[in-house]
Amino acid sequence: MAAFKQRQQQPVLAILPDREQAAYFLNDLEVLLPGEEILFFPSASKRAYDPDAADPNQKLLRAEVLSRLHASGKPLIVVTYPEALLEKVVTHGTLKRNTVKISRGEKLSIDFVSDFLYEYDFERVDFVLEPGQFAIRGGILDVYSYSDEFPYRIEFFGDEVDSIRSFNPADQLSNRNLEFITLVPDVQGKILKESRECFLEFISPETTIWIRETELLIERIEKDFQKAQDVFQASEKSSVQLPPEELFCQAA
Repeated sequence: MAAFKQRQQQPVLAILPDREQAAYFLNDLEVLLPGEEILFFPSASKRAYDPDAADPNQKLLRAEVLSRLHASGKPLIVVTYPEALLEKVVTHGTLKRNTVKISRGEKLSIDFVSDFLYEYDFERVDFVLEPGQFAIRGGILDVYSYSDEFPYRIEFFGDEVDSIRSFNPADQLSNRNLEFITLVPDVQGKILKESRECFLEFISPETTIWIRETELLIERIEKDFQKAQDVFQASEKSSVQLPPEELFCQAA
């Protein structure tokens, strides 16, 4: 794949049989292609069809991949596995309508941004530590978007964006100056569940898809979809609100 990518500048999706093999494959590609942007697309939950098992870090990685694919003009490489492909994602249109781009020097009030964050269930805290949180101190807004591994610090001068930086939540120190950012809410959240599609529909039609063990991929997706149906029927729709067809893709 590395040799192919060096000759053909087009997006690539690699599908490995499981998460562990996908992680090893990703590491190998990062060594072989140091100049390429290679993204990991995991499943959102630790257990299939369990709303309480969602992992914040995995949700962040999924949202970051969708955001990069939506906004980037570069031919990216995405590495994934069957369980991640099973879960539907928001459409390009839904993602565009539910994100906010902020640029340095832009006329924008801190109240407008905080209203957006409240609307999409961001939690206001004293110090930002994980995705989905924000903090306000005077004219400074810290926000941990679902589109980047680091949170952002936005300084306002009146109703103008004076500066934007990313920072490390562990020590609160800035690490990059930025010209613009995109605030992305939790794309796995209930607010965005009304419009979804399979990841294979989200990616560019120009994408080259590499699959290791195709039959195993189909078998695992079919098995997990059936498991989702069983859980939904057993739950009596009390804890799980949407049927599997609206949240998960089928092998066909």
